[in-house]
Amino acid sequence: MALWCSNVLTVSGPEDELVRFLEQAPTVRQAISGSDWVDYTEALDFENFVPGANDQIGKSGALNSRLSEREPGRAVFTFETPYSAPVEVYARLAECFPLLVFHCEFVGEEADCRGRFHAADGRHTVEYDDVRAEFSAFGAESAAPQSSLRVVRQLADGSSWAHRGRLLVTEDGRLIIGLSQVGSFEHGGVYQITADGEVQPLRTFAPEKELHFGHGVSPGGSILLGVATERGWHYHPEAPTTIFRIDRQGAYSELFELTAHSEVIGQTLPCVQTADGALYGLTATGIDIVLPGQFYANGAAVTVSGGSVFRIVRSGQPEIVHRFSGEDGQMPTALTLGTDGSLYGVTSGGGDPGPSDAPQLPQGYSGSIAFVSPAFGMGLDAEQMHRRIQQHIEMMSQPRPRYPSGCGVLFRLIPNGPLEVLHHFSGDDGVSPNGLCCGRDGILYGTTSRAGRHDRGTLFCCDVRSGQLEVLYHFTPDEGSPAGSLTQATDGGLWGTSSSYGEPEMWRCGTVFRFRPGEGCLVVHHFELIYSLETRLSYKPNGSNPSGLVAGIQSELFGLTGDGGAHEGGTLFRVY
Repeated sequence: MALWCSNVLTVSGPEDELVRFLEQAPTVRQAISGSDWVDYTEALDFENFVPGANDQIGKSGALNSRLSEREPGRAVFTFETPYSAPVEVYARLAECFPLLVFHCEFVGEEADCRGRFHAADGRHTVEYDDVRAEFSAFGAESAAPQSSLRVVRQLADGSSWAHRGRLLVTEDGRLIIGLSQVGSFEHGGVYQITADGEVQPLRTFAPEKELHFGHGVSPGGSILLGVATERGWHYHPEAPTTIFRIDRQGAYSELFELTAHSEVIGQTLPCVQTADGALYGLTATGIDIVLPGQFYANGAAVTVSGGSVFRIVRSGQPEIVHRFSGEDGQMPTALTLGTDGSLYGVTSGGGDPGPSDAPQLPQGYSGSIAFVSPAFGMGLDAEQMHRRIQQHIEMMSQPRPRYPSGCGVLFRLIPNGPLEVLHHFSGDDGVSPNGLCCGRDGILYGTTSRAGRHDRGTLFCCDVRSGQLEVLYHFTPDEGSPAGSLTQATDGGLWGTSSSYGEPEMWRCGTVFRFRPGEGCLVVHHFELIYSLETRLSYKPNGSNPSGLVAGIQSELFGLTGDGGAHEGGTLFRVY
């Protein structure tokens, strides 16, 4: 279903010329009323002035048009157009009546496209409140948002940098990216990105190497952790796998070499290096860890149903140090290093199931019940079907937890020690924590993606000395649900991203937000879906689905978007 743009067009000038315009403007159309066709009048039909205009506008041109105001030398029309204001049609219309002045104020649904058109004395201008853009045949050639975000580099379609790239800012301010593949580049590697967006190789790998990169943290600060293994691992299961690091100086060093399943290593990439050099990482539910010398072919993989924490030590032997059982969480999503040397993490599920909702059916219900799925009673005789229905009625007559898979937990893991649950999320303080970072004050900061006051998640902090968790902010629909970990900038502000916002969320492409205690949450930039005024195609001028924010040495941050931009391959952006 199309989104609609509301237009208010004011036409003014010499009365005789205006009368000539008004005589040509209306048209009679037909519509179905009940079972009959009836005639109705559109007060303004651009096709009467500009041949092919309605095809260019789409949906039969301007709809619901009416002459709302009329006085000598002035007429005002209101109407709707699909998606956006057809300013190119307005410009051609103005050329037909050079003695008249045309001024149109327009706003799209949910304010996706808002601005004004003005034509007089043979010239016209277009202004946009949300974005000022020059349009080519395929959408945005350039776009400058009204915020502090600037696109450093437009990424080529197919490169998928946000999914395959990870950023790191060195101590001297250089921006480094680890890439498993880079569009037109033959293979991945470690690259430096200059201030003007140029890419310079720092470390390349042989074409037969398959690379995976992930953000990491060490006692010295943020690092990049990577895995290099042979392409076509299923043909070469004994091929060595190298785990390496890029540190805050931008130096490359190899940490371990082991034999492991490359796809599994990519999914279970380590994310923390402790002071003793050991690497720790997470596995989600249903992921298998393949230890050295063990492969799927002989069924020797270790299945971790609720997720786990694993460790790789100097000997190169991966080992599982904790398996999540459900009560202590399941599906771990983030792991970081505290200033006390302990590891802290969150799980998106498990733990407290939250408050119970009212039963769907009253106790003792004896009426009929309908099932949507025809497979419900497939293969059952009448007695078996009756028992299944009664079981289903009994289940629906009981209070059900609002979050049956659990709200998630915050945990601490002391190296070479047990795992301790510090906090069970319960719904009021959020559900499904999905990010965690350790601030310079030693306090943990994180976000949840659901529940809270507005069901858009929360931003919380936890003092690891007391284990007390405090909700600092409840996200609203305008800000969206946070996605991923927070990043602390040099000014102490906490920055993050969301993947969608507003109503309806499907038309929003994410945000970058900043939180400061005492100031609350500020959306620094909205990534928006805009419609090309020339092609009627949607585009995302600055990208969509932002992620992976890293702090620069000044007050800026850098991030990647997963798609959108001029070439639909995402963007690399800088925000202040």
